[in-house]
Amino acid sequence: QYQYTTTTPSSTQLKSRNSPTLHDETTTKASSRTNNNLFDDLIQRFQGDFDNYNQVISDRAAGLLPGPGGGHEHIHCTLLPLPTTIMEGNEDNNDNDVMSNKKCVLAAYYFDGIPSKIFRFRLYQLQPAEEEDADTSDKVLMKLFTLKPTVEGALRQCVDPTQWSQIIRGIICNEEDKNSNSDLVDVCGVALTGCEVMWCSSPSRELHAYLFHDDEEAIISSSSINDAVHAYMVNSPVEIDSTMIPGTKLNVMDELSLWPDELWINDRGYDLDGNFVYGNQRGVPYAMERVSYIEDDERIVTDNGLAWTLGPKWRTEDEFQEKMEAIGGVTTRYNK
Repeated sequence: QYQYTTTTPSSTQLKSRNSPTLHDETTTKASSRTNNNLFDDLIQRFQGDFDNYNQVISDRAAGLLPGPGGGHEHIHCTLLPLPTTIMEGNEDNNDNDVMSNKKCVLAAYYFDGIPSKIFRFRLYQLQPAEEEDADTSDKVLMKLFTLKPTVEGALRQCVDPTQWSQIIRGIICNEEDKNSNSDLVDVCGVALTGCEVMWCSSPSRELHAYLFHDDEEAIISSSSINDAVHAYMVNSPVEIDSTMIPGTKLNVMDELSLWPDELWINDRGYDLDGNFVYGNQRGVPYAMERVSYIEDDERIVTDNGLAWTLGPKWRTEDEFQEKMEAIGGVTTRYNK
C-alpha cells in the first residue's frame, strides 16, 4: 500500500504549520468544541481558504501524476461564510429564530492557484440534523445548491471573494423589491436534490477508509481523528449532471474530514458505465491545508507559505512560475 507522505494531522503538526502571523484568537476558537456542539464547531472551521499544493509536491516526488498516475491535481478551495444579515434579508422577518439555526457558506474551487480558473461553485446550507432517536447536536445536515446562472455570472466577474457578500447582498435586495419573502437559497441557488451531506463527530471505518489501514489500524493517531469532524453523502452514490462536461451524467461519491487547519475531500465521480472520471484513483483524499480564515469579509492569512495560492496580488509572477515548475506545470493539462 502506498504510504501517503504529506504530513498528516496531529495536534503538534497542525500547530507547527501556523505562520508567525497566525490569528491566535481565531485558531483557539476553531480548535475547541463549543459545549460539544458540532454545529457551532463546524461553522467556526468550515470557512476560509484551503489548498493541497504541499500534497501535490509530495505526489510528484513519489512519481505520481494526476488521473491514472495516482496523484492529485492542484486544487484550492475558498469557503466564504455569508453573514446572517444576508440570509435574513429583513431584520423584522418573523423567521429570524429559524434562520439563526441555518448558516450558508459559498464555496469556490479552482485549479493551480489561479482564482479565475474556478471549476465549481457551490452554495452550502448547514443546519442541525433533525433525526429521530438522534441528538441534534451530534449531527449537522448540509444541503447542496448550484448557483443560478445570473448569480454565478456576477461572481465570476469579481476574482476577489471578499467582495462576493456585497454582490449577493445586492442581488437579494433587488429580489426583495419583487418578493418580500425571498431568501438566500431561493434567490441564488438551485437545489442538488439527493446530494445532502451529513457531518458527525466520529468517522465510519467503511466510508472514511482513508483514515485507516487495511487491518483497520488508524493511519493517524486516534486523538487526531477525534480532533476532526467527518462527513458523508447521505444517498451515495448520487447521479447528477456534470458541471464540467455538459450533457454528461455522473455518479458521485464524497467523504470529508475537517480539522481546524486541514480539510480532506475524497470527492470522485464515475460515468454511468462505471469508468473513473475525476478524483483520486487510489482513494487518497485531497489533503488541503488552511491558508486563511475569512472574518467580516476580510482574509486573515494563517500560512504565509501558501498565501501565493490566493491569486496574483499575493505573489510575483516569478514566484508563481517557480511554484508551477516544481509540480511539473499546471495540473489541469493532465485532465485533457
